[in-house]
Amino acid sequence: MLACAGLGSCAHAPPEPDTLDESATDDAAPTAKPAPKAPSPAPAAAPVAAEPVPRPGAEATGEGAGSGSFSTAKKLLEANRFEDLLGVFEPDQAQALPPDKKKELLGIYVEAARRLREKFKDIAFSSLFCERGLLLDPRHVDLLRFQIRNYLSPEMQLVGGAEELAEQLVAVDGTEQENQLLRGKVALEQGKYDVAVEWLTRAARSGREQNSPAVQEAWKLLDEAKGHQEELKSSLSMTKELEAMMARAKAQAAKLPAGEVELPPERRSEIILYMTRWCRYCAKARDLLKSLKVEFKEKDIEDNPRAMQELVEFAREKGIELRGVPVVRIGDELVLGYNPQRIEALVRSLK
Repeated sequence: MLACAGLGSCAHAPPEPDTLDESATDDAAPTAKPAPKAPSPAPAAAPVAAEPVPRPGAEATGEGAGSGSFSTAKKLLEANRFEDLLGVFEPDQAQALPPDKKKELLGIYVEAARRLREKFKDIAFSSLFCERGLLLDPRHVDLLRFQIRNYLSPEMQLVGGAEELAEQLVAVDGTEQENQLLRGKVALEQGKYDVAVEWLTRAARSGREQNSPAVQEAWKLLDEAKGHQEELKSSLSMTKELEAMMARAKAQAAKLPAGEVELPPERRSEIILYMTRWCRYCAKARDLLKSLKVEFKEKDIEDNPRAMQELVEFAREKGIELRGVPVVRIGDELVLGYNPQRIEALVRSLK
């Protein structure tokens, strides 16, 4: 800021933030020693070193980052100055607000997240406002919906985070069609087709009396999920000999005490393809993993009894019924059959 010395008032507009008046230079100072107390022209304004340039967006009120001012927050929102808006309330300040003020701040965050997503197409910045709001209210339906859509967007692709939020959303209200639709979309994106079919069926039927875009989308995605579901079932390959081997391994595993699977840290990012030589979908799974440029092991469960027993015991502890190959273990998750969406999503989560 500039000091206005020797003037009765400052009629000019304040300078833009982070800029100084270039006319305020030392060469405006007089060269001769003035007479004592004689009137002289006012010296040029000089920067006041002790007074910093104000944060953009706070000059109207004199309040800056962490000011906790609702008037500042509303003005910044109105001006679409989102970066400054994010700094008005620090997270600990927001948490300390009384309930009515938290609700007011949530409204500001929701509107900021909506504008950034829908008008300015800034998904990452919209996500920041969703995060701030969900710290105040983890069950806020609008923020959960925005964040799920943000996470599913090509810019972010955080499908695991979207699943967690979608579970929270349907826990808040599983009867609302939009919530059902989002839960189904997340499951479809993950390659969890049984879950997708369940939620998309609910979404399609809950609005079947109206021919809205949401209903049409639900039916379209439901058909897609069912198609993947059938394809996945047909991808599981099994012969009578392999079925007998697996049955023996299951009987042996059943004699062991039940316990929760706990992989050591060095194996939590391990990828194993359980396969057979003759299974064409095992070959497709192998090609997919190669295309993803990740390290993985192949274990033939017909030629390697230990691999068969390892797979059966792991599936038993996870409560998963094995019905054939391929089976891909990615960390502590098992993918049954050739499911490229699920495999890609889990591989991404390891990176």
